[in-house]
Amino acid sequence: MIDGVGYDWYPRGWGRIESLANLEDYNTCCLGESVILYARSEEDRKKFEGYREKLFENLKNSGFVFGKALEKLKVAMEIYQTMMFSEEIGDVRMSAGFIADYLAVAVANMNGTYFKYSQVNQLEELEGLKEVPNLFVEYYRSIIRADSIDELKKLCHLLVLTTRKFLEARKIVSDVQKNADFEDLAGW
Repeated sequence: MIDGVGYDWYPRGWGRIESLANLEDYNTCCLGESVILYARSEEDRKKFEGYREKLFENLKNSGFVFGKALEKLKVAMEIYQTMMFSEEIGDVRMSAGFIADYLAVAVANMNGTYFKYSQVNQLEELEGLKEVPNLFVEYYRSIIRADSIDELKKLCHLLVLTTRKFLEARKIVSDVQKNADFEDLAGW
């Protein structure tokens, strides 16, 4: 604890740092919000700063963040699919939490950002984003308060649906027209 604020210190390998820069690892804030207190060498410091720059470049790339958001949507939908067959409230509640979290990260990424405090202030940070799916925050809050399996499943369905519509409306359309290869089609 430093001035009443808790800080975690734990080592991460370069591979993990690179995955943070590529939005493949959840705790993006560990790269984006970190402060270098010590570097073994100037080369290590520059390497770390290079990964941080890559993170911010990736967040500015609308095609890149769109792809990452789709990946997170896919995972959330897979969890939802499994959740639909769960009959234990604990399992359904845990699945609902993961669904809400994956979709929230997808929305943050689409806004060119990440959650500065991981899940701690996620709802407050969502409310501050420029673009959020219709009723997303309301569904998320309702998931937290839900007390039945059926209600959780219904709310997760609505959360996935509104996120899908949000992403569909922002779909990246390629400027490059692909030439049709009818010979391959005929061969098939």
